[in-house]
Amino acid sequence: MKYIKFPFKRLIKEIRDYFDMIPDINVDYIRRELNKPRNKILHKYNLSKEDLKNVLCLPEILLLADQIKENNFNYFENYWYTIDYNHYDHGYILKDLIRELTPYSKKIKDFREHQFEKALKNEIFYESSNNKKSGRNYEYINEDFSDYLLPEFENFKELINQAYNDHILYKIVPILLRCLLFF
Repeated sequence: MKYIKFPFKRLIKEIRDYFDMIPDINVDYIRRELNKPRNKILHKYNLSKEDLKNVLCLPEILLLADQIKENNFNYFENYWYTIDYNHYDHGYILKDLIRELTPYSKKIKDFREHQFEKALKNEIFYESSNNKKSGRNYEYINEDFSDYLLPEFENFKELINQAYNDHILYKIVPILLRCLLFF
């Protein structure tokens, strides 16, 4: 993974340059189309500002970079400059970087899948079958949310604890992980 450092940094620089250039576009309808809040654009790809620095978010970053590349080619003609930003040049740079980083992205996706499968095989998901034999119910989450002035989460706590004791926690973990991505 040592060869990923420089292309990754260059990709992030290209993304930042693109976001910095958008307000300076001198054609109104293009500026209106592309000038969305940065947070909203990043959220569309399940990213945050901090995630742009994280190489483990490379698959999502490449999706964003591909969209930026397409915007550079589709909204602007050849030799179109916004200040000193040549859209076609940056589009081709992004195209090369995406091609170069795609194998690393696939490795990261495989790593994530492997880690998730490994977590599913972990005993914590299957301890609840032993709980049924002993007749005891264990609490997976034992925090009292009313102490934090969040009584509405008590329902979720009960559902998760029940799922843990019924040996179906592995079914709700993917849903919980997806929920975490949106916060």
